[in-house]
Amino acid sequence: MLTDEKSPTTDEKSPTTDGGEAGGESVQARIERLGRERPEKFKSVWAEVGFCFSIVMSQVLTVRISILRHASQIQADIKSRSTLSQASL
Repeated sequence: MLTDEKSPTTDEKSPTTDGGEAGGESVQARIERLGRERPEKFKSVWAEVGFCFSIVMSQVLTVRISILRHASQIQADIKSRSTLSQASL
């Protein structure tokens, strides 16, 4: 048994309650409810779709750039190897 682990005490709040018990809603129920409703920042479905699209395209472009960067490094390696092999002939 590790000695530096913190053992739970009766003073700590239970992970199934909302601390202040506002409305008597458990944390799990609150997470479920909030997961199903649209955030206040998105006034419409189109605003939410636009946000999701921008995140997805950002990821796509990042991956594409890293693939292109890796491909250019491979091409440079191939070119240097072919130059070395031609020089040795």
